[in-house]
Amino acid sequence: MRKKRIKSSFKRNFGLGMSRLKFFTVLLAMSLLSAASGSQLANSHPQQKNGLFSYYVMRGLNDEADANKDDQLTASELQQYVLSNVKRSANFYGRPQTPELTGDTTRVIADWRKSGPSKKSKIKSYVKKFFD
Repeated sequence: MRKKRIKSSFKRNFGLGMSRLKFFTVLLAMSLLSAASGSQLANSHPQQKNGLFSYYVMRGLNDEADANKDDQLTASELQQYVLSNVKRSANFYGRPQTPELTGDTTRVIADWRKSGPSKKSKIKSYVKKFFD
């Protein structure tokens, strides 16, 4: 049953019904941030109910990864934030984990300049609730 849902979700979200050219255009426009590389296993966070990768991605999306503080989060900024924190935490637990980014590193993932301070604070409060 689960395989069927995943397959139909993939079909719906990645457009297996669309033309091949359009499908590959969508693939080229994507950026993929993966939890671990090669034969590594993703580690879970000991205090949270999710993995190290998910934990640091959510914290990064909470504006902690915006390295240059320009209120725009790029894929590269998020990847650097996640990479350094996940590697450090995973090494502490004795199991290496190296997140990887494939695709456009300059892609803007979040732009808080357009949303204004109220939207940014709503996002921060939502992420904070998730961790509490």
